[in-house]
Amino acid sequence: MVWQPGATLELSVVLPVYRCADAAVAYARELAPHLRRATRGCELVFVDDCSGDGSAATLRKLRLSGLHVRVLELAQNHGKGWAVSVGMLAAQGRLRIFTDSDGAFHPDSVASVLAALQQNHPIVIANRRLPGSQYQIPTRSFAFLYRRHLLGGAFNQLVQQVVRLPLTDTLAGLKGFRADVAERLFSRVRHPRFLFDLELLLLARRFGIDVWENPTQVRYQDTASSVRLFATGRRLLAEMWRIRRGVDRGLYD
Repeated sequence: MVWQPGATLELSVVLPVYRCADAAVAYARELAPHLRRATRGCELVFVDDCSGDGSAATLRKLRLSGLHVRVLELAQNHGKGWAVSVGMLAAQGRLRIFTDSDGAFHPDSVASVLAALQQNHPIVIANRRLPGSQYQIPTRSFAFLYRRHLLGGAFNQLVQQVVRLPLTDTLAGLKGFRADVAERLFSRVRHPRFLFDLELLLLARRFGIDVWENPTQVRYQDTASSVRLFATGRRLLAEMWRIRRGVDRGLYD
C-alpha cells in the first residue's frame, strides 16, 4: 500500500549514518519495495551523526515512491547508540525498526522483523546465531570474518556471565519495537555507542517486556568494523557491569 501525506504511519525504519550516505541511499532503494508491500504507510528516518562530509545533503535528495523520507542531522558526533535513540524517539510509526545503513541485513530480514512485530511481539531482535540464519561472505574476507564470528560468540558468553542475559546475539544491528515500548526504553538509554543494545535488553528484562528472536540474513561487504569488542578490555567489562548494576538498582527507572 502506498503512503499518502497525512496518513497514519504503520512503520518507521531508522538508519544511523556516519560518512556512508551513498551506501545508505543504495540500501534504502533496496528496502523500498519490501516496505511498500508489507506496510500501510512507512517512513525512513536517517540520522546523520555529524558526518561533516555532506551526507545529510545527499540523503535529503532521496525520493522513494510511496515512502516518506526524513533526515535528522546531529550537531555533534555522539555515536551509534545516540543516533539510533534520537531517530527512534523522533519516529512516528506504530512500529519502529532500526538497522545498519550499510545494508548488512538483507531486506527480507527487515521484513521478517516487521512481520513478527505485526504478530504483536513487543520487541523483535535479529539473532545471527539462530539455526536458519544465513551469511553472505566474500571469499577474500572469510578468514577475518570467521575470527570475528568466534570473538562475537566469546563476547556473548561474557554478556551472559556479567549481565545474566539469556541471549546469544545482543549486538545485531537489526531490532524492532512497538512504539510505546520504543518510547519507554529509548528515552532511558544513556550509552552513546554500541553498548546501548545491552541497555535496551536489560531494561526490557527489568520491565518484564518479552523479546522475540528471529533468524536473519547477513551480508558482509568487507572487513571494516567500527566496533572493537576486545580492544578496550577492562573498560568494556567495567562498563557492562555499571550498566547492569544501574538497571538492577532502578537508576534508569
